[in-house]
Amino acid sequence: VYDFGGGTFDAAVIKAEDGTIRVVNHGGDNFLGGSDIDWTLIDSLIAPYLTKEHHLEDFSRGNDRWRTAFALLKRSVERAKIRLSREDSVWIDECRFQGKNGETIEPEFELTRSAVVSIAEPIIARSADICRRVLQEKRLAPGAIEKLILVGGPTLAPYFRDQLRSALGIPLEHSVD
Repeated sequence: VYDFGGGTFDAAVIKAEDGTIRVVNHGGDNFLGGSDIDWTLIDSLIAPYLTKEHHLEDFSRGNDRWRTAFALLKRSVERAKIRLSREDSVWIDECRFQGKNGETIEPEFELTRSAVVSIAEPIIARSADICRRVLQEKRLAPGAIEKLILVGGPTLAPYFRDQLRSALGIPLEHSVD
């Protein structure tokens, strides 16, 4: 079971036999999830763009003055990332906040699937490394695993599935809700 949620990642090898389900091994990272993709997109692409475009010298996630703006950006980026599962590019929208002089800032930033893929790739790779470690601890090869059951919103994205399939070589099962 590959459970990549908003803020945590868990991998479990389970064995189902004769009506009994047993956890063979598990691992994870309490600080790895879809939010990491969102925040990396904001920190590396969107915040620098807004800083330059709107002359926001102190625009950073750690600055209390911009706490609301970053919360709104986070929500908008998460929604945009979901839409990118079906489209090649989307505009960051539904996000308005006040600038340092009280002016309304409405980010006009086009987010592309390729940008999300490049940001997500190392994050997905970290989760795949954890999966490999969980298998190695029990001396299991990927071929010993019948299927990888995907859980969590980020795993719905086609690029996410492609990277996992490539990194682990295990058939993916995503029909389980």
